[in-house]
Amino acid sequence: MKRFAFLIISIAVIFQGLLVSISNAQAVPSDEEFKAEQLTDVVKLTSRNFESHIADGSIWLVEFYADWCGHCKRFAPTYVSIAQTLHAENIKNPEKRNIKVGKVEGSKERILSSRFSIRGYPSFFIIDGWDVYEFNGIRSKDTMINFAKRDYKKEEPLRFFKSPFGPIGQTRATVMKIGTYILDQYDILTKEKKFAPAIATFLLASVGVVIGTFIILMFGLFLISKQKVD
Repeated sequence: MKRFAFLIISIAVIFQGLLVSISNAQAVPSDEEFKAEQLTDVVKLTSRNFESHIADGSIWLVEFYADWCGHCKRFAPTYVSIAQTLHAENIKNPEKRNIKVGKVEGSKERILSSRFSIRGYPSFFIIDGWDVYEFNGIRSKDTMINFAKRDYKKEEPLRFFKSPFGPIGQTRATVMKIGTYILDQYDILTKEKKFAPAIATFLLASVGVVIGTFIILMFGLFLISKQKVD
């Protein structure tokens, strides 16, 4: 059972890496965008640019919001002010570790929402490397700035096994990324390449068969016990 779980997690991580590489290649921010985000803006995070931004070595304060959420709309000006304050401090104190402020439109970015197990809006998290801390305090500028600077260290991070960067979070993200990627490729084949829907489905199914065969082979090789040598 442990071998099976390890194999599934390994396959998930492999596909996660492949899909993230594809997404990151399509979503590298320009210098102008990066400077704008540093100075004032709340950084808009999506499933395509999330990994590349989060991996920059900074501490990240991230909000999950929905465009229909009244609480999110009312808090938006305060959140922009938080971003302006923290990003300005990054520039004034370049020797210190940056604290960046981002947001995810959770109602549309379902891959990330699933990965973070979002159940309501707005939801806030601190991401410090592999550690993720959920903010459950009063939503005010001072409280959230203090939480992002130091108070999060007083809290327990999400358990790694269930965290967005743990096995469950990675597997959820991988499954949803694969599904989204397949749908994107179907749209490209039918709308841009002008393939008939039946042919596009056949091509994608063929790729799926190849990948499935590869997984089965890996599974079989992994479970075969080594013969004892007398």
